[in-house]
Amino acid sequence: MTSPDMGPGGSWEAPDGTYPFQTGDTEPDGLEFMAAADEEYWRETAFRGPFQSSYSGVGAFGLGVFGLFGTIIDGIFNGWFGGGGGGVGEPQQVQYTIEAIKEAIINGYSVQTFVENGVWTKPDDLSELVVIGIGGGRNGANGSTSQSGPGGLGGDGGGYVALTLDPADVPSTVTVTIGAAGQPTTFGDMLEVDGGAGGIAGPFGFTPTNSAPGRGGDGGAGTNTTNGEPGQPGEASALGASGAAGPAGGNGGAGGAGGNVSPATATKCGGGGGGGGGGGGSAAIFTTRNGGPGGPGGYPGGGGGGGGGRGTPAAGGTTNAGAGGPGAHGVLWIFTKIGRPPLEDEE
Repeated sequence: MTSPDMGPGGSWEAPDGTYPFQTGDTEPDGLEFMAAADEEYWRETAFRGPFQSSYSGVGAFGLGVFGLFGTIIDGIFNGWFGGGGGGVGEPQQVQYTIEAIKEAIINGYSVQTFVENGVWTKPDDLSELVVIGIGGGRNGANGSTSQSGPGGLGGDGGGYVALTLDPADVPSTVTVTIGAAGQPTTFGDMLEVDGGAGGIAGPFGFTPTNSAPGRGGDGGAGTNTTNGEPGQPGEASALGASGAAGPAGGNGGAGGAGGNVSPATATKCGGGGGGGGGGGGSAAIFTTRNGGPGGPGGYPGGGGGGGGGRGTPAAGGTTNAGAGGPGAHGVLWIFTKIGRPPLEDEE
């Protein structure tokens, strides 16, 4: 494990004798010494108890250090994933970024991840190209507004397609579109993933895969009795857990969120479907009963859960249906290899 050069006495001063937080200096003379740390150091030391306990509760000093590190983490995260990467200064994002960098070269492929719209540029001497896309998951439907109405249907997952392309047929630049809820993910006009099961493309069709994101669970029906009916759990993917079903009650319970799957995971996979909301029960005078909302789909591409149906109100009572849960955005991975493939007599 390689730690940073901490200067005389083991302090966190830079080689120029200052602490970066004192000046806000982000130039190499203030921060270059931190870059010497390897991955193991950052995982085991810099963002765990020994570092935090050493500097927490030390007034402006501690606030300055952690404020600076928040800025550094933002820069690491957004620098790797693009300016709109959403860094918020959390240490977990360093691990997330490290995982993505480790994953960027795997099994001989360089892997580029698109989480928002952009343009891909074909590298020189490209010999192999595989594109995997997941579309935006569908929103769950709202519960019925009819008295004792049914729950809304869960939204379909965004689909999963893996496609091998001939580099010679691919232009020098390709527009990438990442599907929001209910929208397709595209790689130019060569790939469009717009819901459905999809699969891994081969010369004779698609091979089914459990990597597809899950469908959202249906919402429970409203009733004219005390409690509505429970919702249905979402559908799990290979790595994304299913969202829990919204429980029954006078007010239907909310469906649980589908499990998220990091885009940096080595095995590419969609998220789990959100759970359906529980249906609402009957409402006595001067009371209100609501169907539960559907749970959000897990990222990427999980379908949202359906909302719970409306119960039956008594005179002077009020009942409402539950809203459907949102589908998750899609993602696109591009696997490339550079260099001439071997000839038959070289294999």
